[in-house]
Amino acid sequence: MGRKKEEINMKQVHEWLSDCLPDKAFYLTSGVYIRNLHELYDALLHMRDELFTDHVNKKKNDFYNWIQGVVGDRVLAEQIKPVKDRLRMVLAIRRRLDELEAVEHTFEDQAAEEEGIPVPKREDREKKRMTLAWELFFIGLILGLIVGYVLAFYVRPLIA
Repeated sequence: MGRKKEEINMKQVHEWLSDCLPDKAFYLTSGVYIRNLHELYDALLHMRDELFTDHVNKKKNDFYNWIQGVVGDRVLAEQIKPVKDRLRMVLAIRRRLDELEAVEHTFEDQAAEEEGIPVPKREDREKKRMTLAWELFFIGLILGLIVGYVLAFYVRPLIA
C-alpha cells in the first residue's frame, strides 16, 4: 500500500519554510543557531559527525523534536525520526525541501495565472537557468585565463 497523498496548502508551506521566532530557534552545541529548514539543511551538510551525534543518538533526536514542535512539518519529522546518520538526514531534508518548493512554485504560478500574468513553463525556466549557469561558467573561465596570463607574463618577471 502506497503512502497517502499529503494535502498541503500555501500557508503551511510558507510557515514550514519561513524563519521561526528567535526564542524558538534550534541551538547547536557548537553555538550556531538555526531558524528554518534551509539553515538546518546547510548546517547538517557541513557539520562534523561528532556534532551531529551530540543531537542525534540512541537516546534522542533533537532535530525531530524541533521540526515536530517548532517548524510543524509532521511529515518531515516522521521521516527523520528513525534516522541516526547525518548524510541520510541531509538527503531526507533536501527531498522534503524540494517537495515544498515545488508546491510553493505551483501556488505562485496559479496565483499569477489567476491575475492574468503569463507564466513561463517550468521547462523554459529551467532551460533559461541552465543557460545562465553556463554563461557564468564561461565568463569565469575567461576571466581566470586572463588573470593567469597577466600573472604569468607580467607579474612573474617582476618577482623573479
